[in-house]
Amino acid sequence: MKTQTTGPAREDAYAYYSLGNAFTAYGKIEKAIVAYRKAVAIDAKYSNAYYNLGAALALQGKTEDATAIFEKVIAIDPKAADAYNSLGLARI
Repeated sequence: MKTQTTGPAREDAYAYYSLGNAFTAYGKIEKAIVAYRKAVAIDAKYSNAYYNLGAALALQGKTEDATAIFEKVIAIDPKAADAYNSLGLARI
């Protein structure tokens, strides 16, 4: 999956992405969502962070929000197979 930002901003986005992953691993989904949102606010093309944001939203049953996020991942990276799969599952 893709990202466009380089330098310190990229590192900040990655830090929030990693924090979101840690929160997810510990079941703190609300905090993970906040961290992923901060990552994509820094880097609007960070498809991994968007994907994980969509997955976290789906875990909370927020399927409409998750669907919109997975569609954004696909717009950023049309080859993101996981996003197509997750989009389909969110629509069921």
